[in-house]
Amino acid sequence: MKKFGLLLVALLLALASGGCAAKDTSGYIDYNGVQIPNEDIENMRHLYTYNDALFTPSEEQLLESLAWLQVQYDEAERLGLMPSKAEAEKSYQEQVIKPVMQELAKDDPGAHESALYYLMLLQEQGEQLGLSHDEYCDFLVRQWQQIMGMTALHQYVLSQTGHTPGELSDDVYSDYVEQLLAQAAQGGEA
Repeated sequence: MKKFGLLLVALLLALASGGCAAKDTSGYIDYNGVQIPNEDIENMRHLYTYNDALFTPSEEQLLESLAWLQVQYDEAERLGLMPSKAEAEKSYQEQVIKPVMQELAKDDPGAHESALYYLMLLQEQGEQLGLSHDEYCDFLVRQWQQIMGMTALHQYVLSQTGHTPGELSDDVYSDYVEQLLAQAAQGGEA
């Protein structure tokens, strides 16, 4: 279960791929035509500091990674594939919280300890981000919503190209995301 907790934290980091970044007064940074929320940049910095002291990406690497994610979120939203906050919250409760609570309820001391460890990791991460309990819950649901949107986009792209999940599908999807990044850098849709 500890591995599950660490995997989920890593997954959140992933929600956690050059160019110039220019500050925007509306709460976003424009990076090669991609609007990245300042809040996402700060949260990702904190998460790297908290979770991986051995690797801290450069500002360029951080913005590149966030742009890679943001174009997927934007495309999922544009195509109507991004779930609502309510759908994401329901899924998060079912897929993440419920299994942890089931582990806590077990008589097995190892399962109980693993669930407590996972909950401790979440609490520490929320504190590291400087968020209240409610703000952190909203943060987690937002991250889950984005993961769901990216997953739906991945499935959509594969269905449109006649591919199924497997060996070549990652290349097909990566090429699609690269095209989205190129379009953003050119100032819009090609």
